[in-house]
Amino acid sequence: MNKRLKNMVISYKASDNRAITLIALVITIVIMIILASISIQAITNTGLIGKAKKARDDTNYAAAAEKVALAVSSSYNNYGEQDNGLLTANINNIKGLDKKIDEITDDSYTIEIIVDGFKFQISKDWSITGEKKQVATLPENTKETKAGIPVKIPDKWTSQTVSYVNTSTKEVKTISQTVTVSAIADGDGNTIPVPLGFWYVGGTQSTGVIISDNENDKNTEKISHDDAVNLKGNQFVWIPCDANSYQKIDFGNTYKNAEWDRETNEAEYAQIEKYGGFYVSRYEAGVATVDSSGNYTDSVKFENNKLYNAVSVQSGVVSGWGWQNYNFLARDSKSPQAMSKTAGTSSGTIISKANSIPWFHSDYWTACAASRAMYSTDSVQSTLVSGTQWDMIMKFICGGTDYSIVKNGTTWGNYYTNSISGLRGAKTTCDSSGNTAAWTKITDANNSTTANKYEILTTGSSASLLKNGLYDIAGNLWEWTQEASYAYGVSYNNSSNSDKNKVDINSYMLRGGSFGNDPTTNPACYRAYDLSSLACTDRGFRPALYIK
Repeated sequence: MNKRLKNMVISYKASDNRAITLIALVITIVIMIILASISIQAITNTGLIGKAKKARDDTNYAAAAEKVALAVSSSYNNYGEQDNGLLTANINNIKGLDKKIDEITDDSYTIEIIVDGFKFQISKDWSITGEKKQVATLPENTKETKAGIPVKIPDKWTSQTVSYVNTSTKEVKTISQTVTVSAIADGDGNTIPVPLGFWYVGGTQSTGVIISDNENDKNTEKISHDDAVNLKGNQFVWIPCDANSYQKIDFGNTYKNAEWDRETNEAEYAQIEKYGGFYVSRYEAGVATVDSSGNYTDSVKFENNKLYNAVSVQSGVVSGWGWQNYNFLARDSKSPQAMSKTAGTSSGTIISKANSIPWFHSDYWTACAASRAMYSTDSVQSTLVSGTQWDMIMKFICGGTDYSIVKNGTTWGNYYTNSISGLRGAKTTCDSSGNTAAWTKITDANNSTTANKYEILTTGSSASLLKNGLYDIAGNLWEWTQEASYAYGVSYNNSSNSDKNKVDINSYMLRGGSFGNDPTTNPACYRAYDLSSLACTDRGFRPALYIK
């Protein structure tokens, strides 16, 4: 082959190779474009880009929230108290803070800051709300934490609100976690649930934690007898107990005049298991408060808008032990078991304050209706105290199972044979037929009761009637409970009572004794029974709170 022909062959082969390479390159580019298009569509259609951005935002938000939470949590002093100076400094030292804040004072309410582009609000009680959710920052409770300080809420005190359940994966999606209480330290290492709408006044779990429905009473530590009259709101006392020990107590045959329903309502256990106790009214239910001038305020209104048994000698109104005037009952006279808030002609709300005229002459159904009408909120429902709750009160007062204190009322109850000194408020006398006189203001000249004389006292009238934050548990008035008894007129020891597992809803148990009883035979733990419709002079009641 000559030299020219050889060069032609070589040139042809080179051109052929370049052509193949260009074609392959074009094909590769086309395939890559197609694949890229498919990938972009897949990412866009499945929201991967959006999910990635949300994940990044959530991560950044969590980091910002952690900075704010750390700043707030680090602003408590050595006594567990909120220190505004520390909070101001800690917030201004947050890395990523958009703008420094002015010094925080007690008059400051909501503080708004921006951290890493996210907005947060810090309220007066130091709770934090971010753009996405609530930020928990409350400190753990220790024995060094000062009483009245808000602390971390135990997990079991929160309730989940379920939105929906995925039937294929069985996954439960929730939209919120709600709480109906705040957690408050008692200064002794115990965390006390305080329902929303109420405030810690003072006291420890062992001596009696007192709460009020008036914020002006918050952390005032006004828990002594002298201070009780200075509190503004209705007061309740925390009774600690656990589910295992939450049961009725048999104090023996000496301390009952009839058999009683020994079962505890299953509905009562939910509150005990969740919170470890319950609240009961500090006083017997009241209808009007006597102020320092002898005037009546905070009154429940009755027929013709008159104060209940507050003025004049109620001639023709109160007539004997078995007095029955349906105009003064919180129920419909034609339906004795009606428990409607609007039944009957009375109106207004009962009170739980010192120096109040107690609601005597109450039948059982009135006690139920008036108790339930006191509160019905998202946090609590008021109710008449139950038999098991009364027994837990007895145990709380005794500090254990030595019940000698509640088996003898000679030293601490308004009973017929006791003489009580150092009284305040007002009182009324009652004759042997059950007729009462006008209420009279107690003065230095008449500040004691006379032994062997029937006298009803206003609530919290003497320091000798105070036990673990509670007044008038012994004496003054018999108190209705939601504990059914055996058939009326049939005593426990009566041989004709053959079926001791059957109760009669027409009669219920009363506890505590009254101004007309002997303190040794009818002490605080005593169980008496009577017809539910009987509104006797010595009948009263006491509400309790059910925390939701």
